[in-house]
Amino acid sequence: MTQVFDGAAGVATFVAVLDHPSGSRWFHVTARGIAHTTITPERAVCTIVDITDERREQQRHRHDAEHDPLTGLLNRRGARAVMDRVTDTAEGGLLVLVMAGDLDGFKTANDRFGHQVGDQVLTETAARLRQVMPPDASVIRLGGDEFLMLARCAEQSDAERLADAVVADMQRPFQIGDRRIAVSMSLGLITAEASGIESIGTLVDAADRALYEAKSAGRACWVSAGQ
Repeated sequence: MTQVFDGAAGVATFVAVLDHPSGSRWFHVTARGIAHTTITPERAVCTIVDITDERREQQRHRHDAEHDPLTGLLNRRGARAVMDRVTDTAEGGLLVLVMAGDLDGFKTANDRFGHQVGDQVLTETAARLRQVMPPDASVIRLGGDEFLMLARCAEQSDAERLADAVVADMQRPFQIGDRRIAVSMSLGLITAEASGIESIGTLVDAADRALYEAKSAGRACWVSAGQ
């Protein structure tokens, strides 16, 4: 609007967002200056269009595109944005933790009890990971029974305690109806100072290699890359 009244622009368009008890509402505003005796406008005529439904539909499509429909976790596409954000928002001195996880024994359980039971195991796995990981961590389902966790921590020992907690929690049997399904999770992890990270993808690759070491070491355990 300032551009209209100071004469810099005859027409100004912008999107205004208003808070409302039922949720934010978006409006597309077009303002045209009106001048009578002066060069600069004295008044403006505004056209206001409610675009809330359109914005909410865009948000829904974006959410659906970036989240796994079964577990509600971020998917590979959604992971791209958080991978950059986890390094950008890490304060000086904090470590970025990347953990790659894979369920042990899931294929056997899925083949024996069927895909419906397998889907419930994956859904419960997602719920457990959300509960164990810090509130500001990102939990991602890469596909199948593969998961990725991104978090920030102060010390390497904090990352290791978190890995211990994930492995321990995943060893509890899953109660699916009248069946007790025994699976576990192997983890590969790596930490790095945020300021020294050139590519988060490099850390993901390192965590993935450590994961396969954990699988080879007997499963239901974690291996830290470089150790």
